[in-house]
Amino acid sequence: MVSISTLFILISIGLVYSVPVRGESCEAKVYSSPGVCESRLFISKPCDSATLNLGATDFKTCTDVRLSWDYPTNNLTMIIETPFTQQRQPYAVNLDGYWVFGGTTYRVLDGKEIELKSDDKVLPQKSDSNYQVVFKLQFPPSLTLYVLFFNYNVTKV
Repeated sequence: MVSISTLFILISIGLVYSVPVRGESCEAKVYSSPGVCESRLFISKPCDSATLNLGATDFKTCTDVRLSWDYPTNNLTMIIETPFTQQRQPYAVNLDGYWVFGGTTYRVLDGKEIELKSDDKVLPQKSDSNYQVVFKLQFPPSLTLYVLFFNYNVTKV
């Protein structure tokens, strides 16, 4: 009897942990190594929305970045900072055009979300008044895509 109760409790805990809590947000992270500008990003627990601030990582020194996100779901806000951010110089993030596959991508500028669509190979986005470029990636809550590649390079404006 005790083992059946324990089994039900463990199953319940697993189900609760695997379902995102409505309105909960969490922090996304990247596996980083100094001098390496390529990595996978991960979200440690299920949540409706996550934020990845690359300015708080070694990626803020990179001008050519290759990121992948396995099994993207829900919302991810990505804040990009570059070597130009610290120098307070305007720049452009040149996003690879195929990154919109499977979801919806927005540029967040002055508190407004602007949907990005393009058939172009590269989609340049200029830095804002804080010398950042902010994107919001939106995917369905259920798995629809195996991996998203988010690649960009940075050029001074």
